[in-house]
Amino acid sequence: VYGVCDDESVISVPFFLMEYMRGRVFHDMLLPEMDPQQRSLVFKEMMRVLAKLHAFRPGDKLLRELGWKRRTGSYFSRQVRRWRGQVAASLTGEETPEEMQKWDSVVEKLLASYPNVGLSSPDLVYLVHADYRLDNLMFHPTEPRVIAVLDWELSTLADDPLADLGSILLAFRVPLDGDAMRARVGNGFAPEVMNALESHGIPPRSTLTKWYCESRSIPIPQP
Repeated sequence: VYGVCDDESVISVPFFLMEYMRGRVFHDMLLPEMDPQQRSLVFKEMMRVLAKLHAFRPGDKLLRELGWKRRTGSYFSRQVRRWRGQVAASLTGEETPEEMQKWDSVVEKLLASYPNVGLSSPDLVYLVHADYRLDNLMFHPTEPRVIAVLDWELSTLADDPLADLGSILLAFRVPLDGDAMRARVGNGFAPEVMNALESHGIPPRSTLTKWYCESRSIPIPQP
C-alpha cells in the first residue's frame, strides 16, 4: 500500500492506493493448463509462502499503526464459539433432538481437543490470513512463484496459525458437490478426481503438511 487518504472531499469516500501486480490467479485447483511437475511446484510454493507468512512477527509498533490489538485467549476456541453462535442464530426450530445432540457433541469435542493440537504459543502473536487458498494467491506470469497474497479482509491475530493450514487441507478431504460445497471448501476438487490427485501431480495432504512444517522448521502436528 502506497498511501491512505481519509479526506472524503477527494473522491467522496476514504481510499487507498496499492501496488498493481501483473500475474496469474488460478481458480481451478486441478490446474488443467499445467503438466504434473508444474502443478507440484505451484502447490509447494503455496505452502512455502504460508510458512513465511506465519513466520512473520507483528511487533507492537506495527500493530498500533494498523489499529490492531493483541487478542487474548485461544484463537481456536474463539472460532468454535463463534461458529456455535452462528448455528444457534440460524436454527429454524424444526431440528430434531438427535440433530441438536450431534451438533452439541461436535462442539464439545472441538473445544476439548484444542489443548492437544496445534502449536499454541501464548507469548507469540501470529498473523492469520483466515482465507488462505490457491485462488487468493497471485503467481508470477511465467514462474511458479507467488508475487501477492490477496483478500485480507478476514485476517486476524492469533496464538496459533494452523487454522490456515487446516483450511487448505480441507479441500483435499471434502469433494466438491455443487455450489454449496464449493462455497464451503473454496476451490476444491470434483469427486471423480479426489482419489486420483497424485496422478495429476497434485501432492497429498501429508506432503503439503510436510512442506509447510519443513519451511517453518517445526514438527509435523499429530492428530
